[in-house]
Amino acid sequence: RVLSFRTGFFELLLDISTVTLSISPGEAELLSPGAGGSLQPAGVLSDSSLVGCVGPADSNLELGGYPVRLVRQGRYLAHYWLDGLTCNDAPATMEIKVWPDCFEMHLAFDSGGSAAFIGKIDGVSASSSSENYMELSYCVRCSTPTS
Repeated sequence: RVLSFRTGFFELLLDISTVTLSISPGEAELLSPGAGGSLQPAGVLSDSSLVGCVGPADSNLELGGYPVRLVRQGRYLAHYWLDGLTCNDAPATMEIKVWPDCFEMHLAFDSGGSAAFIGKIDGVSASSSSENYMELSYCVRCSTPTS
C-alpha cells in the first residue's frame, strides 16, 4: 500500500508497510536535479542504534479495516493519520500533512520509547531523536529539513 502526494514542487510516496517516505522533484523543477531523498521513522534502542518502524501487517487488522485515515483534504492540504505502526516493539502512530510546497511528519509512541526520523533530503541528514514524539518538516524554499 502506497500513499502518493503529487504537487508541482515535489512528489512524495509513502510506503505503508515499510513506513518509508520517498521524495523526488516535481514538475515545476524548483528542486535541484539531484534533489530528493527518503525518510523512515525509527525506534531508538538503548545502545543508540536505530530500528526502522514497520506498518501494520494485513493479518493483524482489527475491526474497522486498515488503520490509515484521511483526516482532511482540500485544494492545498492533505492530512493523513496512520495507526498500527511498530517501532522497536512499541506501538506508534504517525500523521503526515502535505501542502503544495511543504510537508510535515509527526511520530508519536503510545507507550514510551524514543522516536527518530532517519534518512536524507537534498543531501542533508534528517536524523534526530526525542522521547515519545518526533516531528519533521520540509519546505521547498527552506534550506534544510527541521525537526
